[in-house]
Amino acid sequence: MVTTPTGNGSANIECGTTGERRTRITILVVALLASSLWFAYDGWIGWPAQNEREYREQLPPDARGADLRILPDVTEAKAKTLATARTLEEIETVLGGPPGAKTAFDVRWYGPGGSVVVELKDGRPSGPVTFRPARRTETSLLWQKIIAVGLFLGFLAALRRFIRVRGERYRLDDSGVTIRNTGPIHWESMQRLESDRYVEKGWVDLHYTQNGSPKTIRLDSYEIADFDDFIDEICRRRGFENPLPVGATTDTH
Repeated sequence: MVTTPTGNGSANIECGTTGERRTRITILVVALLASSLWFAYDGWIGWPAQNEREYREQLPPDARGADLRILPDVTEAKAKTLATARTLEEIETVLGGPPGAKTAFDVRWYGPGGSVVVELKDGRPSGPVTFRPARRTETSLLWQKIIAVGLFLGFLAALRRFIRVRGERYRLDDSGVTIRNTGPIHWESMQRLESDRYVEKGWVDLHYTQNGSPKTIRLDSYEIADFDDFIDEICRRRGFENPLPVGATTDTH
């Protein structure tokens, strides 16, 4: 807070927002970013890695140490288009690459959310092309990514608000009162303070006129760091009844 005497018993006041308000918005920003990163990690890294471990456990023991190829085109939708596939080369073209594993009985292509299995007979495809969902399915992976993006957008909105809140200033001087970007509200235009909700909510409403039109602006103890000094000075300069009880705090939020 910056308080300067004017020489006539009055005071000029300049302050920012309250520490509680800054703390709350900081917690919100951090929580949204951390949650977004958490869901993003699961959707793009953690859960696909769990599926890869599951695929390896399904392989014969002697094949589990081999490099397991994961192809993004191995999806249930692509598998449904292979109902008429007749050769492994045709399947490879649709699924975007060679299989991740091959045994004497089948060939397997692995994707982030499941695997495509083709049974073999005499080295050629035999029977239907089957898609086997992994434990972390395509749908669950997609939802993790959607939630991550939504939370990140929320983080950006909260970060913007955080920057705005940190820069908010409240001023009271001989020209009047400036609340954030509103003002100055000149002393002669101030009509009254409405304090009916002060005890319950911790705010008062300042009624004033601007270009002949009635206006109202809220003075909130949650927002203004030096709320008590603001109200005291407004009431002193304008002769309003002071709604602040002597010795009481304004922490009503």
